[in-house]
Amino acid sequence: MSSWAQQREAIRRAAQGGVRARTNAQGSQRLPLANNRLREVLLSRPNGELTRAGQFYYGLVGGRPPSRQFDEEQPLIREGPTDYILLRSGVKKAVRSLQPDGSYHLTKLGKSFFREKYTDWLAHVPVRITGTRQRGRNAGRPYQRDDFLPITVVNGSLSRQSSGLSDQQAHARVKEAALRI
Repeated sequence: MSSWAQQREAIRRAAQGGVRARTNAQGSQRLPLANNRLREVLLSRPNGELTRAGQFYYGLVGGRPPSRQFDEEQPLIREGPTDYILLRSGVKKAVRSLQPDGSYHLTKLGKSFFREKYTDWLAHVPVRITGTRQRGRNAGRPYQRDDFLPITVVNGSLSRQSSGLSDQQAHARVKEAALRI
């Protein structure tokens, strides 16, 4: 058994080295520790409760600790137009439902579940490229070509949309933002 000071130093080295916590099948979060007598340290219990090591680790990395209510890495359970997640207590709760207009309605739990989940979108806009040929028998002659460029060249923030949105909602937001440029 190592002292708390040794554990803290091992956690600090792992965090500085970019090591990320892993969730096991029971729902506990553990931090792998390299080059240490300890192979890993328990950060949170299956119910999401942080250990002293977990409080120290999340204080260092500045990240959000795991939810005590649900496992944030779990896949959605789709039943008809509604998506559900399992709470740590085993109860199935709705997080969003598909509306007739193609948008999603998020529940309060859904807003919490999707808060840090994003999907990257890559919008392309039509452009006309003009120039002068540099080589070959047509050197010095002007040319023109129609193509598409990713809008992220102009505005990189357009591509990140909440995963809580339907494809239709995300598409509409990206399109609206692209047209404002």
